Amino acid sequence: MYVTNTDLLPPLFDQVLDYFEVKRSGTLFREDIVKGIENGIVHAAAMYCRAQTSNALRPQGAPLGQTPVSGNLEPVSLRTEDRLSGSDLSRAALVQQLQSNVELTQGNPTIDTTLIEIALLLIEAQIDLRLQGGASFKIAGIEFSRGSDEKTANGADWCRSILAPAMRGAADDKPSVWSAFAKKRKPAGIRVLVDTIQLSATLRTAAPYRITVDRHLVEPLLAAPRAHDGIRLLHVSDLHLIAELDEAGRKLVKPLLTPTHSFEAARYVASAVASLQPRYDALVATGDLTTDGARGSFETVLQYVQSGSITGANPMRIAAYGLNASRSQRILLPGNHDRYAKQDFPGQRLDFTCEEVLQTPRLYPYLLGYRPHDRGDDSFALLFLVFDSNLQAGRDGSRFNAKAWLRALAKGDVKDAELTEARRLMKATVEAGEVERIGGGTLKFDPLKTIRIALLHHHPVTKFVLPQPASAAPTLGERLKALVFDPVEKYTAEKTAANMAMENSDAFLECCSDCGVQLILFGHQHYPYQRLVTRLSDPGSAAPATAPMVGRSEHMRAFCCPTALQYDAPANGFYVFDFLSENQFEWTMYGSHRVGGQLAGPMKQLQQRSFDLSAEPTPEELDQQYRFGAV
Repeated sequence: MYVTNTDLLPPLFDQVLDYFEVKRSGTLFREDIVKGIENGIVHAAAMYCRAQTSNALRPQGAPLGQTPVSGNLEPVSLRTEDRLSGSDLSRAALVQQLQSNVELTQGNPTIDTTLIEIALLLIEAQIDLRLQGGASFKIAGIEFSRGSDEKTANGADWCRSILAPAMRGAADDKPSVWSAFAKKRKPAGIRVLVDTIQLSATLRTAAPYRITVDRHLVEPLLAAPRAHDGIRLLHVSDLHLIAELDEAGRKLVKPLLTPTHSFEAARYVASAVASLQPRYDALVATGDLTTDGARGSFETVLQYVQSGSITGANPMRIAAYGLNASRSQRILLPGNHDRYAKQDFPGQRLDFTCEEVLQTPRLYPYLLGYRPHDRGDDSFALLFLVFDSNLQAGRDGSRFNAKAWLRALAKGDVKDAELTEARRLMKATVEAGEVERIGGGTLKFDPLKTIRIALLHHHPVTKFVLPQPASAAPTLGERLKALVFDPVEKYTAEKTAANMAMENSDAFLECCSDCGVQLILFGHQHYPYQRLVTRLSDPGSAAPATAPMVGRSEHMRAFCCPTALQYDAPANGFYVFDFLSENQFEWTMYGSHRVGGQLAGPMKQLQQRSFDLSAEPTPEELDQQYRFGAV
């Protein structure tokens, strides 16, 4: 049986958060806590594997540990003496990891520790009850089963005899109507529940678990350590997911003729990502996360992005890997399809379902920073300037207009006011030397030790097309093609590009240059390319007063990511960026082409290239550069 994250830590925990006056979303933090426990268990499994390798290399006669796991494809099995505590799994380590990664009260570690302990006890109560009802259950690639049938069965008694009355009291203790006019009253039932939960930890019977971890979750942690203190960034785009994860791929009726993802591609991409060694540090997804903008589709996006394994709408039907990105590792932004709002006909609308379900900011642009938690303030960091390039169609309340509808299908735009705000935001952040960290908290940085990255969905530049030399002696067929078919093909391509283009693109690139942006990552066009971007006007001209004091970028590099999952694309794929320092990085493209409508096989490395941001562009880059601005 499979369960979801929110099932393992019940909504009752939200009331506990409210009692301690935690002013944040309970659902988000329940997910973060369960995710932290999952990661702690996976790390414990990796440590167990390393210990078995060391035991195997010990001299004959030396004491050995448990029997090592045989074969690299077998799951890793851990045993505990009392629920989430034992020789193979340290409860103290779980608490410490959660304290480091989940900040509940913003500066009160005592209350944070109390809340984490309460969460662990509630999770253990859920596990006990589920194991009494069945032999095992599985969540995110981790299976819980009974370590001892008799002890585990008796271990669930504390949930009914001790916790159940306290839970009923907490549920019945609701403020009266008059409390709305008085000082806020803390429910006594929740206080009793908290005390009961903490007391029950000393009264309950010990219950051992057997915890089995899927091998694919452990392998990345067993890889050889990096030879550098770099940052690995995963870039995906245009997932086009719908609510049913096991979708084979089709055109929807609502919105009309919108293409979906394919489950085949979802499995191949997630499997390739899980096999990355070393594992990625952060993930960015640049729009078209869904194909219809429906709430159920965004819920599937959240499950696919954040879970180590996924089950779809029917938890008994399928099981597959997810991208396994926690809230402190990911940036998700909308594309034009994410604004379709599940209407009959496609077209961008003023809709924030994406932000509501994925719990991302509504106000654009915004600025986030990232550096692994184990690095010091003097290490280089990534700064992400995040834009919403979608049209806010329908905000003027105008009636249907065919021309406006066609424009709202796929065109993009970033308004001048947002560009001004981006300059102000970058300037203030650089001067302060600190920025909001992905997932919350503050990151301090040296402005000269940053790589600045702009994220959006629509393409501000186009792909470079190499001119084709004319044939020395064209045949009749070649002449006919040049006279009839080529002009039609060129016209069709130009119209398609025009309907998908980003308006105000030169102003956007000017803003990125003023902000010192070095990389621009986007999707939308579904095929991969990268291109040097330079200013057509004199780069020595005066920058606007709102430009940050890190210097204009004389040249930038733009990367268009292919569609990761759309079923009818010629190929699917994703990018990996390995940032080695504030000046050097490697770009790698993974992908698989379609043959007869089916992917040719698993994702594999297709292309790799190294870049030095401190060096002058290569002659090849200059030959293919995209130039913006006025002469």
